[in-house]
Amino acid sequence: MDSSGIVPDIIDNKPKGLLQVTSKVTYPSGVKVELGKELTPTQVKDQPTVSWEAEDDALYTLFMVDPDAPSRAEPIYREILHWLVINIPGNKLSEGQTVAEYRGSGPPEGSGLHRYVFLVFKQPGKIESTKFIPKTSREGRVKVTTRDSIAKYNLGDPIAGNFYQAQYDDYVPVLREQTVNYSCTDLSSSYESFVILIFSHIQVSSGGGRKMISSGIIPDIIDTRPKGLVQINYPSGVKVESGKELTPTQVKDQPTVSWEAEDDALYTLFMVDPDAPSRANPTNREFLHWLVINIPGNKVAEGQAVAEYIGSGPPEGSGLHRYVFLVFKQAGKIESTKFIRKTSREGRVRTNTRDFIAKYNLGDPIAGNFYQAQYDDYVPILKSQIIN
Repeated sequence: MDSSGIVPDIIDNKPKGLLQVTSKVTYPSGVKVELGKELTPTQVKDQPTVSWEAEDDALYTLFMVDPDAPSRAEPIYREILHWLVINIPGNKLSEGQTVAEYRGSGPPEGSGLHRYVFLVFKQPGKIESTKFIPKTSREGRVKVTTRDSIAKYNLGDPIAGNFYQAQYDDYVPVLREQTVNYSCTDLSSSYESFVILIFSHIQVSSGGGRKMISSGIIPDIIDTRPKGLVQINYPSGVKVESGKELTPTQVKDQPTVSWEAEDDALYTLFMVDPDAPSRANPTNREFLHWLVINIPGNKVAEGQAVAEYIGSGPPEGSGLHRYVFLVFKQAGKIESTKFIRKTSREGRVRTNTRDFIAKYNLGDPIAGNFYQAQYDDYVPILKSQIIN
């Protein structure tokens, strides 16, 4: 839950125990929830059975929320409430008081993976509530805040939790057809309608900055999207185009880079991979591929290389990685004697762009761009050239 961002996106402390969402009595499809494993909306359309280590004489609350609405990159409707049961005696879920009936996953098309999070809290006493949201209704489900409920009812830290991830499949339109927004009198009240409009806008109008939001670069690396676009051209003939997939073979040599610059200003250029060893499990975030400081204008060749360029080397089977270029205008000259050769990994693993920004008062990036790449036959050659 730490590595997935559930802590701190929803809660501040990770659950003490694991919530068992078991398949044989849960989903007719035969799947079970296993700490971030990807499932499909079709597989999780029916209400699961849930169990946890409970005290027989205690009462519990069960939440299920999606913090990634309409997308993890731009969660302006965080959180969507999928299920809420209070006053559960022990772990006898069927004897608890349902506040919001179970609704399966309905992530918008093109919005990527969403996290669906189950959390259980031990109550200090009985909770009084007359609220009830049927499974066919959106009312009361949008922009719910788990933290507010925790504070309101003094629930403390979760005693158990689990989550899965899911993205759009053909069941989502079926789910939407079953949903009636009882209180809606116009389009502005409908979550799914807003989602469709928002994602249509993102898909059509996104430039480099928009793509950095929808791809998750914001907030994975930086907090504010770049104002401009970095132009990047490789000797192989390919160019970087805001998330377009390239191959390690195509990007093996140092590219030429340019951006709109002031001739009398100094700039810093970063290239990092936030998805090491994989986007799903980025325990070595960020890997530094290139760092040049004190660049006069956009004359990269006249800048001071701190880390020589290394091309993309994503591990086999790790999926697509994002390779992100960011340019910052410096407040003044940066003093550094550090130098990392292209044959060395030392000093490249678990770098942190935010820390560098803060240390040298770089502010927001003035330009950016990125491509994606996955393993190809050049990766073993690259790795053979690198020592330590």
